[in-house]
Amino acid sequence: MLLQGCTRYHAYEAGKSDDLVCEINEKAENNYADITLRNRDKFLIKDLLITQDSTYFYHVDAEREMNISNYDINNILIVDRPKGALKGFAIGAIFGLLYGIYAIKLLEDLRFEDSSVHINGSDALAIAASGALIGGLIFGVPVGWIRGVRDNYEIKQPDPIRKDLKP
Repeated sequence: MLLQGCTRYHAYEAGKSDDLVCEINEKAENNYADITLRNRDKFLIKDLLITQDSTYFYHVDAEREMNISNYDINNILIVDRPKGALKGFAIGAIFGLLYGIYAIKLLEDLRFEDSSVHINGSDALAIAASGALIGGLIFGVPVGWIRGVRDNYEIKQPDPIRKDLKP
């Protein structure tokens, strides 16, 4: 459940929405992506470039450049691992800071039982900061890197033109 996180879903109608095509191309730059075709074939790609009617990419497993019609694509999942690591660090640091504050509270409770335990302001700050760094670096960054920030683009096909309808 921890690694599931959230994935942002976007719908793109093939042959339309130039803004979304630019967004996909920008997010795909320097990132790997999974592409799923209408026939359910799925493979890992990089160097993705979508144009109005075709998609160009490097097929990692086949080790060659390819292009296919946008109408053959079901969805594209882009995973931005560096951004995921950064978000993971932030979330891990928050939890680490909370744990550090909890540790300070435990040490203050110990002070009442043993008068030799003394915590001043700089010690408390060091404990809280250490908790934030440990939580962010040791837990947050690896989980964020594994999970990444995910954007799933579903490629919708335009409605077929019905020839039996007359204007």
